[in-house]
Amino acid sequence: MRPEIAGTSPTRLHPSLGALEHVAREEGWGFEIVDPFSGQFVRVRAGERQFFAGIGRVHSYPLNSSVSASIARDKAFTYQAVAHAGLNVPPYGYFFLHGTHGALRGPGRERSDAFAYALSLGYPVFVKPIDGARGARADIAYSSDDLEAVLREIGAVHHAALIQPVLTGEDRRIFVLDGAAIFGYRRERARLTGDGAAPLGTLLDRYNAGAAAVGITPIADASPFLREALAARGVNLASVLKRGEEFFFAARGNVSAGGSISDFDEHVPHRWADWANRVVNALGLRVAAVDFFAPDREAPAEELKLIEVNSNPSLSGIIALGRSDIAHHVWRHAGQRYFAECTRASA
Repeated sequence: MRPEIAGTSPTRLHPSLGALEHVAREEGWGFEIVDPFSGQFVRVRAGERQFFAGIGRVHSYPLNSSVSASIARDKAFTYQAVAHAGLNVPPYGYFFLHGTHGALRGPGRERSDAFAYALSLGYPVFVKPIDGARGARADIAYSSDDLEAVLREIGAVHHAALIQPVLTGEDRRIFVLDGAAIFGYRRERARLTGDGAAPLGTLLDRYNAGAAAVGITPIADASPFLREALAARGVNLASVLKRGEEFFFAARGNVSAGGSISDFDEHVPHRWADWANRVVNALGLRVAAVDFFAPDREAPAEELKLIEVNSNPSLSGIIALGRSDIAHHVWRHAGQRYFAECTRASA
């Protein structure tokens, strides 16, 4: 007899966890909502074995070690591990934004050093938190004044920032599961769409309100990227876009921050799949999403530019595309392998 699916909250599960619940029912695993307030922290059981899954900072996939997941969380450590494995990574520098623990590190990585590094790269530069997620506080600095403002914004929440050249190309993601690149897609940046009536400032306020409601960092009016995007179009926040006219307003390309998926494909080019698998193996991960820029779909692996590796990738994007079957496959594989490996280890 299959275990009962427990839960005491009417809170709707996040789509990724809803897919896990579906698989648990089919596999006969116990499924419990551990945090009934949010519905975003759950436990899966098979006999005496269990694993937890959640959204955000809870690293859900039981096949990933906590060490590997923590390395992937830090963008500088990620680049270091990938480079150590013999793979190319884009130029980067990381800088601590507070004096805390300053006695435990050598010179050259303090906040003041960030300006010399940015100048050596040449403006504009891309700046983001070293341990951020969902594009929070990432922006482009076009001058030292911009860099100061962006670092101040990042430093209010994070301990360090990563600075690198502005990478270009198609923003893409490949999802790797135990050595197999099971799907890939292009990430399209969020955009404001005109209705012929509301000014851009109002459209931005609407986006920010919706973003804040789901924990996404809003885009400030003072964002350097927004300022330059407005200037390039010859508009301002009081301007009204024609109905259907689009405006890209943020430097980030995350689907979770209002972006979208295009060019979805279950048949990732072999050269890209091999590269993504090598990147994931460099961190010791078994489930991960590799984000990168590619000049185009025909580009060789040598021309791919690594953005970051996500050790806790959400499946909500592909679920929204109508591909719950793939989300079910990911959770079924992860759960079956985990429980089987636990059983063998204790035999």
